[in-house]
Amino acid sequence: MFLSGEKEWKKMQVKAILFDMDGLIIDTERVYRDGWRVGADVNGETLPESFLAQTSGKSVQQTTALLEEILHDREKIFRIRQAREVYFLQELQAGRIPLKPYFLETIYYLKKQGYQTALVTSTAQERTRKIFDTYQLDPYFDVVVTGDLVQETKPNPAIYQLALAKLALSPNQGLVFEDSLTGARAAEAAEIPFILIPESPVGITEQQGDWQHALMEATDFQAALSWLRETKRIR
Repeated sequence: MFLSGEKEWKKMQVKAILFDMDGLIIDTERVYRDGWRVGADVNGETLPESFLAQTSGKSVQQTTALLEEILHDREKIFRIRQAREVYFLQELQAGRIPLKPYFLETIYYLKKQGYQTALVTSTAQERTRKIFDTYQLDPYFDVVVTGDLVQETKPNPAIYQLALAKLALSPNQGLVFEDSLTGARAAEAAEIPFILIPESPVGITEQQGDWQHALMEATDFQAALSWLRETKRIR
């Protein structure tokens, strides 16, 4: 889906590609949802589907706030989160959380073309390190910015602004890949053009917001990279 942010390309000199992590480069969203269900079940609770639908791209603080509206019990929320984390690590260690299709091919191509790359995630550094070690991702990224390095995570733009500062680049020199509306809003607020690759179509132009930097909504990395190359948006 081609979007209104096309005019932003006239201002751009892309030097770096910035990637979200959960749900974009690794298929974690299903495991996270299942983990919430498991954590709630072992603590005698059932979480509504409306909560699970809101968790994509959210930080610990944001999901805790959502849970407090449902359970009103901080101690139980802590136990649920602990059980969810145990479930996630079990799935990760068992190799049941795959990388997303065409991610490795895409980032390999971008690195070969000389672009800088950054991982920009609301996930904390400790879990990010476990994921990096599992998939041996260190060689693919020049900069890694995790959620515990900023006071407010996505949709606040601070995390993308910090990534740009570490890369010594301006917003018009970056291109973001995101999978959630939460992340898309962070990129938009940071004034960095972005491509959305959601788990299922969201129709971003129909979502609330002034999407001046949305370039396209793609089905996967292969479709996004093909469009970028065919339209000469990147080398």
